[in-house]
Amino acid sequence: DGEERVELMLISGDLGTQRDKSGHLIAKVVQHLKPIIRSRTTSMIGHASAATKVLASLNHPMFVKMWRKDVLELFQDPEFFQMGGSAVDHWLSLVDVVMAQEAGAFSDLLATSPLVTVFKLNMMGTEASKYRLHADYIKRLAFVLLAGDVDQYVTGMHDILEKLVESLRLPPAA
Repeated sequence: DGEERVELMLISGDLGTQRDKSGHLIAKVVQHLKPIIRSRTTSMIGHASAATKVLASLNHPMFVKMWRKDVLELFQDPEFFQMGGSAVDHWLSLVDVVMAQEAGAFSDLLATSPLVTVFKLNMMGTEASKYRLHADYIKRLAFVLLAGDVDQYVTGMHDILEKLVESLRLPPAA
Protein backbone atom coordinates (compact mmCIF):
# COMPACT_ATOMS: atom_id res chain seq x y z
CA ASP A 1 0.00 0.00 0.00
CA GLY A 2 1.21 3.52 -0.77
CA GLU A 3 0.69 4.75 2.79
CA GLU A 4 2.91 1.97 4.15
CA ARG A 5 5.66 2.92 1.67
CA VAL A 6 5.48 6.53 2.77
CA GLU A 7 5.73 5.47 6.43
CA LEU A 8 8.79 3.32 5.65
CA MET A 9 10.40 6.19 3.77
CA LEU A 10 9.72 8.54 6.70
CA ILE A 11 11.25 6.07 9.17
CA SER A 12 14.32 5.55 7.02
CA GLY A 13 14.73 9.29 6.49
CA ASP A 14 14.66 8.83 2.72
CA LEU A 15 11.51 10.90 2.27
CA GLY A 16 12.89 13.72 4.40
CA THR A 17 15.79 14.13 1.99
CA GLN A 18 13.46 13.98 -1.00
CA ARG A 19 10.69 16.18 0.46
CA ASP A 20 11.04 18.98 -2.09
CA LYS A 21 11.16 16.57 -4.99
CA SER A 22 8.21 14.52 -3.76
CA GLY A 23 6.21 17.64 -2.92
CA HIS A 24 6.67 18.99 -6.43
CA LEU A 25 5.68 15.63 -7.90
CA ILE A 26 2.56 15.35 -5.74
CA ALA A 27 1.53 18.92 -6.64
CA LYS A 28 1.80 18.05 -10.35
CA VAL A 29 -0.17 14.82 -9.85
CA VAL A 30 -2.96 16.70 -8.07
CA GLN A 31 -3.12 19.32 -10.84
CA HIS A 32 -3.46 16.55 -13.44
CA LEU A 33 -6.11 14.72 -11.41
CA LYS A 34 -8.41 17.74 -10.96
CA PRO A 35 -9.68 17.91 -14.58
CA ILE A 36 -10.21 14.15 -14.61
CA ILE A 37 -12.15 14.28 -11.34
CA ARG A 38 -14.26 17.16 -12.69
CA SER A 39 -15.24 15.26 -15.83
CA ARG A 40 -18.88 14.17 -15.76
CA THR A 41 -19.23 12.38 -19.10
CA THR A 42 -20.34 8.78 -19.02
CA SER A 43 -17.12 7.61 -20.65
CA MET A 44 -14.99 9.37 -17.98
CA ILE A 45 -16.84 8.29 -14.82
CA GLY A 46 -14.50 5.33 -14.27
CA HIS A 47 -11.45 7.52 -14.78
CA ALA A 48 -12.81 10.14 -12.41
CA SER A 49 -13.40 7.47 -9.78
CA ALA A 50 -9.86 6.12 -10.21
CA ALA A 51 -8.42 9.65 -9.97
CA THR A 52 -10.40 10.23 -6.77
CA LYS A 53 -9.05 6.96 -5.39
CA VAL A 54 -5.47 8.05 -6.16
CA LEU A 55 -6.06 11.39 -4.45
CA ALA A 56 -7.59 9.67 -1.41
CA SER A 57 -4.55 7.38 -1.17
CA LEU A 58 -2.33 10.43 -0.69
CA ASN A 59 -3.63 10.85 2.85
CA HIS A 60 -0.32 11.16 4.67
CA PRO A 61 -0.24 14.51 6.55
CA MET A 62 2.76 15.62 4.47
CA PHE A 63 0.70 15.21 1.29
CA VAL A 64 -2.67 16.39 2.61
CA LYS A 65 -1.46 19.96 2.90
CA MET A 66 -0.66 19.82 -0.83
CA TRP A 67 -4.19 18.93 -1.94
CA ARG A 68 -6.62 20.03 0.76
CA LYS A 69 -7.44 23.36 -0.90
CA ASP A 70 -8.00 21.54 -4.19
CA VAL A 71 -10.39 19.12 -2.48
CA LEU A 72 -12.32 22.02 -0.94
CA GLU A 73 -12.53 23.63 -4.38
CA LEU A 74 -13.78 20.40 -5.96
CA PHE A 75 -16.23 19.90 -3.09
CA GLN A 76 -17.71 23.36 -3.76
CA ASP A 77 -18.03 22.65 -7.50
CA PRO A 78 -21.69 22.91 -8.61
CA GLU A 79 -21.39 19.50 -10.28
CA PHE A 80 -19.91 17.76 -7.22
CA PHE A 81 -22.93 15.53 -6.62
CA GLN A 82 -22.84 14.24 -10.20
CA MET A 83 -19.90 12.00 -9.29
CA GLY A 84 -20.03 8.29 -9.97
CA GLY A 85 -21.23 6.01 -7.19
CA SER A 86 -17.87 4.25 -6.99
CA ALA A 87 -16.19 7.50 -5.92
CA VAL A 88 -18.45 8.22 -2.93
CA ASP A 89 -16.36 6.32 -0.36
CA HIS A 90 -13.19 8.05 -1.53
CA TRP A 91 -14.87 11.44 -1.36
CA LEU A 92 -16.13 10.70 2.15
CA SER A 93 -12.53 10.01 3.16
CA LEU A 94 -11.19 13.12 1.41
CA VAL A 95 -13.81 15.43 2.90
CA ASP A 96 -13.31 13.97 6.37
CA VAL A 97 -9.54 14.49 6.20
CA VAL A 98 -9.91 18.07 4.96
CA MET A 99 -12.54 19.03 7.52
CA ALA A 100 -10.45 17.51 10.32
CA GLN A 101 -7.15 19.08 9.26
CA GLU A 102 -8.12 22.41 7.72
CA ALA A 103 -8.62 24.88 10.55
CA GLY A 104 -12.00 26.53 10.24
CA ALA A 105 -13.17 24.52 7.21
CA PHE A 106 -16.40 23.43 8.89
CA SER A 107 -17.05 26.93 10.26
CA ASP A 108 -16.48 28.33 6.77
CA LEU A 109 -18.98 25.86 5.35
CA LEU A 110 -21.58 26.93 7.91
CA ALA A 111 -20.86 30.60 7.25
CA THR A 112 -21.31 30.32 3.47
CA SER A 113 -25.03 29.63 3.53
CA PRO A 114 -26.57 30.58 0.19
CA LEU A 115 -29.46 32.16 2.09
CA VAL A 116 -27.24 35.07 2.99
CA THR A 117 -25.95 35.69 -0.51
CA VAL A 118 -28.93 34.67 -2.62
CA PHE A 119 -32.05 35.67 -0.73
CA LYS A 120 -30.86 38.70 1.22
CA LEU A 121 -29.00 40.25 -1.70
CA ASN A 122 -31.77 39.21 -4.11
CA MET A 123 -29.32 37.80 -6.63
CA MET A 124 -30.29 37.63 -10.26
CA GLY A 125 -31.54 34.28 -11.46
CA THR A 126 -34.58 32.15 -11.42
CA GLU A 127 -36.26 31.03 -8.23
CA ALA A 128 -35.44 27.46 -9.18
CA SER A 129 -31.71 28.23 -9.33
CA LYS A 130 -31.87 29.90 -5.91
CA TYR A 131 -33.51 26.82 -4.43
CA ARG A 132 -31.01 24.59 -6.23
CA LEU A 133 -28.12 26.51 -4.62
CA HIS A 134 -29.66 26.08 -1.21
CA ALA A 135 -30.40 22.39 -1.76
CA ASP A 136 -26.77 21.83 -2.81
CA TYR A 137 -25.62 23.62 0.34
CA ILE A 138 -27.75 21.34 2.53
CA LYS A 139 -26.40 18.30 0.63
CA ARG A 140 -22.82 19.45 1.25
CA LEU A 141 -23.55 19.93 4.93
CA ALA A 142 -25.09 16.44 5.12
CA PHE A 143 -22.11 14.97 3.23
CA VAL A 144 -19.67 16.49 5.73
CA LEU A 145 -21.70 15.11 8.63
CA LEU A 146 -21.77 11.67 6.99
CA ALA A 147 -18.01 11.78 6.34
CA GLY A 148 -17.14 12.70 9.92
CA ASP A 149 -16.80 10.48 12.93
CA VAL A 150 -19.70 9.91 15.31
CA ASP A 151 -20.19 13.07 17.40
CA GLN A 152 -17.38 14.88 15.56
CA TYR A 153 -19.60 17.89 14.93
CA VAL A 154 -21.65 17.79 18.11
CA THR A 155 -20.14 21.11 19.22
CA GLY A 156 -21.53 22.75 16.07
CA MET A 157 -24.99 21.20 16.44
CA HIS A 158 -26.62 24.54 17.32
CA ASP A 159 -25.33 26.12 14.09
CA ILE A 160 -26.26 23.05 12.04
CA LEU A 161 -29.81 23.09 13.38
CA GLU A 162 -30.01 26.84 12.72
CA LYS A 163 -29.13 26.24 9.04
CA LEU A 164 -31.76 23.53 8.77
CA VAL A 165 -34.41 25.75 10.37
CA GLU A 166 -33.46 28.51 7.89
CA SER A 167 -34.09 26.11 5.04
CA LEU A 168 -37.54 25.28 6.43
CA ARG A 169 -38.39 28.99 6.51
CA LEU A 170 -37.82 29.40 2.78
CA PRO A 171 -40.92 30.55 0.91
CA PRO A 172 -42.52 27.72 -1.07
CA ALA A 173 -41.21 27.26 -4.59
CA ALA A 174 -43.58 28.26 -7.34
